[in-house]
Amino acid sequence: MGVSLQISIWTVSTVIFLVYLVEPLVILRFVAVQFISIVASVAVARWMFQQNCRTSRLQLWNTLLSYVDSFRRSAEYRSHSLSIAHELEECKFREDTLYRLLFNGQERLETSSSNDRRDFLLAAPAAPCITREMEGIPEIAIPLALSMRKADLITAARAAERIRDPRCFVPSPFARPTHRAIARAVLAHLSPTSSIPVCHSYGLRDFYIDMRRAFPELQLYTVMPAEPQVGHTCVSSGLTPDEEYCRTLGSLFCVYWLARVGIDGEYGFCFGVDDSWVPRNSPTAAEVKANPELEMRQRFFERQEWQGLQQLLIDAQMLHDKDGKIGVNVEMMTAMLVLTAIHDVFKAEALLPKVRPEHAPFHGFVGGDVINDHDLAMYYVLEHYPEVLPSFAALDEAQRHAVLFTQSKMSFNHGWLVQAEAPPHALFFKFKKVVAAGNANPAEISFYFAHWLTDLAGARPTPLEGCEKLVLAFPHRVLGSFIRSFHVLSDLATETETQVFESYLENYWEEEVGPALGLLALPQGEHAIALMRLMCQAQMPDKQAALCKAWELLVPDDKRVLCEEMARTGFPNQIYTRSPSRRLEGPAILVYYSPHLIRMLTPCSALEALVILAEIYRRARELWPLTSIQADDDETNDAPLNTVTIRVDQIKELTVEMIRAVYANGDSWLLCKRNKLEAVVECHAIDYISELTNQGSAAAVLKLWRRRGGMDSSCNSSLLLIPEKE
Repeated sequence: MGVSLQISIWTVSTVIFLVYLVEPLVILRFVAVQFISIVASVAVARWMFQQNCRTSRLQLWNTLLSYVDSFRRSAEYRSHSLSIAHELEECKFREDTLYRLLFNGQERLETSSSNDRRDFLLAAPAAPCITREMEGIPEIAIPLALSMRKADLITAARAAERIRDPRCFVPSPFARPTHRAIARAVLAHLSPTSSIPVCHSYGLRDFYIDMRRAFPELQLYTVMPAEPQVGHTCVSSGLTPDEEYCRTLGSLFCVYWLARVGIDGEYGFCFGVDDSWVPRNSPTAAEVKANPELEMRQRFFERQEWQGLQQLLIDAQMLHDKDGKIGVNVEMMTAMLVLTAIHDVFKAEALLPKVRPEHAPFHGFVGGDVINDHDLAMYYVLEHYPEVLPSFAALDEAQRHAVLFTQSKMSFNHGWLVQAEAPPHALFFKFKKVVAAGNANPAEISFYFAHWLTDLAGARPTPLEGCEKLVLAFPHRVLGSFIRSFHVLSDLATETETQVFESYLENYWEEEVGPALGLLALPQGEHAIALMRLMCQAQMPDKQAALCKAWELLVPDDKRVLCEEMARTGFPNQIYTRSPSRRLEGPAILVYYSPHLIRMLTPCSALEALVILAEIYRRARELWPLTSIQADDDETNDAPLNTVTIRVDQIKELTVEMIRAVYANGDSWLLCKRNKLEAVVECHAIDYISELTNQGSAAAVLKLWRRRGGMDSSCNSSLLLIPEKE
């Protein structure tokens, strides 16, 4: 209305103006043009209004349709979620069916943590419970726990024979295993003559299925007592039965991957397997940069000397090398698979045997004692009841001998060797006795260490993620020393304990110390053995360099003590060739945890570390004066006085300042003699000395307060030695 009024006023005013100024004909023409313009404007405005209305109605309609579609899709989603839930239930049923088909009707352990699509086959098998009346009686308890199942050594031998079969395909990294694919694998295993097309490679899943079908003893890892203690796992390791079972699988998979070095074993060892159980490839540079764990795996993959690991299996006669072509020794590989499958079954405490009176004494156990050491329990059963473990019973004589050799008690501490912590007697004497008594050859010794390595590799219960204990949790430098030591120990069959130990020290110097520090010439002279042992104990180049500099600053008396005591062998007829002085008296001194102490104090306090170590040796020698030692051939004496042990547990984690602060507080560090073979470094008040005197115990005050600039070279000025009662 307002617009029309304005137009009318404008029109009237315009006409009046033109009447006075313009001719009538012109006015008429002008009016006609204006009228036409006005009509056109009104028509355009009306058309635009209609268009806007139409667009608004369309938008409103589309909005309404979207709401309707949302409600419809929401209903579809709810229906789909219900369908997925039903499918999951069906999958669970199919998984249980496949599990029973593959593993001879066995049921899965209900508490098993292996429940996803990739891992469900790893679920531990359920086993019968052992009643209290059957505990300690292996000839009754074990067959019951095995449900009277028998071993299938034909399948085990087939696994050993095919363990190096090459890969023939690499599935897509995005592929996930379907139950259809798994079912086809099941049919292929259950029916070797099936016409179903399958790949002719031998993958990890095939290997695992063969292990389960071959070794019924894998069921023993989940054996529980009928009346378990509340809050107790009933497994000596403190893990759950399912975790202990998975650790054994990790050891078996380590055997598989080591046997396949040069094919794809390195990748499985370091990176584990994907959803199809195929070894993962190396990660990309971007993935390594973004993930510290992948960086550690890639570093291990690149730095590990894979040929050395393969050579260990060749030395153990599990593999053979003919003209550069690696093949499998089926008999020894089968023996290793049997050993790996059964070696930890007595961690299930319900299966621990009691010593029968006719078998007593057995390694210190009398009749009726429960053997709580799972390794010794295994040795007892293998020696007296071999038939209760069907896989072991099915081996031939040579295979049994190799397995028994690994289970015998050799009192061998591998860390003592790698870190040069112990003298040759403590290191090798019992080990060599076992070698001599069993007529073990170098191949059986290598077999023992191959088992030791695979056992360590499976220490984490994550078998499909690779050998994580070695790859992620073990210093690579230390692992390298361990692996090098395997080949050195094979010489025990033909050389003396001291010769083997000295060879190890020389090899370590040439391969590690010399290149790192530029000391290419091997040490020779009175200081040689002490210096080489100290380098092994330090392990890392910066600590080794600091010890070399500190060695030159030692006062003569401290240097003399270290040279003499660290070069004693514990044998009356063995000496080192590089430190040829005839130090035939004894006992030799083993300072337990000295490598830990050395590494704790170096490189910043390397000189103080050597001074403290010399003081410990000095006071230990005063508690055990030098005397002639026996040839140690009497097997009835379990603890001949050829080596004594000094434990430094209480100071191995302390700094120099913390060690010296004890004296400022009025206390003192004492070396207390516990028995004829052991002494312990302990912190006590000064008045505790009188109590020790009354008890008739021997002890010595350690002078650990001496400082770098004012070191006293006298040995007797401030020593308090408490005599031991006869």
